[in-house]
Amino acid sequence: MSNRFALGYMLFCIVLLVYLYIIFSGPSIGPNTQYSEMDLMLQVISQKTIVLSLILFILFQVYGFHGLFKRII
Repeated sequence: MSNRFALGYMLFCIVLLVYLYIIFSGPSIGPNTQYSEMDLMLQVISQKTIVLSLILFILFQVYGFHGLFKRII
């Protein structure tokens, strides 16, 4: 596979690390805690971003494997 797929893996890892940082070090949202609407929006947007990036990463990976199998067969 091409090196651009390794770049895709690294990019996804960076996005995942940012998401984990927001989840563990960001605002605490849960029962019996005080949080603002901005705290909730940050959590929700980060969740949507990681899911979207995971979907795009899987499509990128499938495209790469499709090209690889096409060359083998």
